[in-house]
Amino acid sequence: MIKISFSLLLLSTIFSCTAQTTDSNQLVDPSNSIDENSIKLDSSDIHFQFRGRCTAFNSKKNDVPSNGEAHSQNLASKTDSKFEENRNYLFLNTDEYLNNGNGLAAHKLYLVNTTKKKVEYAAQDSRLYIVAQALDSNGVWNAISYLPSSWCGNSYHTLTLGKNEYWSFNVPVFKGTFETKLRYVLTRKDEHQLVSNEIDVRINPDQFNTELKQGHTPTGLMDSYDD
Repeated sequence: MIKISFSLLLLSTIFSCTAQTTDSNQLVDPSNSIDENSIKLDSSDIHFQFRGRCTAFNSKKNDVPSNGEAHSQNLASKTDSKFEENRNYLFLNTDEYLNNGNGLAAHKLYLVNTTKKKVEYAAQDSRLYIVAQALDSNGVWNAISYLPSSWCGNSYHTLTLGKNEYWSFNVPVFKGTFETKLRYVLTRKDEHQLVSNEIDVRINPDQFNTELKQGHTPTGLMDSYDD
């Protein structure tokens, strides 16, 4: 695997599904999502697979004792009437055009559970198994992001999204030379996959290359990831 040499801190901020804690139990009104500062935002122009970082954690009512895994501050929030009823689904909202906090644009990705029961998801240190996929030149869906693997057994655990709860994540807006479609796919603990809506995008062909990955350099003994 070829690792791209960039600042780890910069990359983890720019090219990831940066989980955001929300204080609202409503979807952001699109009219409030685009402001004069958002118009000046640039899109992410990359030539490698980005490292998946859609992280979340249980709401307080579904909290469980820790096994030593890392905990995200992105706690589940309550749904309201803006969400579709009786579904567990992923939704990519392109009407929300946001500042990812680094001068680059982001959309909102929602993981929603409006069913009548809790849903469990496999996770690594609060990282959900969510990958970005795009249609390649042959019309086949292929990943343009990847999920790193931890060598520490304590990293692996289960997240629970209660009934009428959701998580949201900032996901990058891309630019490039190849016009295609993009979607996000989540694998639940029971191996069932949730597939988001598709959107039109432009990316770079190198984003399909599994040998070109963002990579990661461990920051110390407690950092159990090397990819």
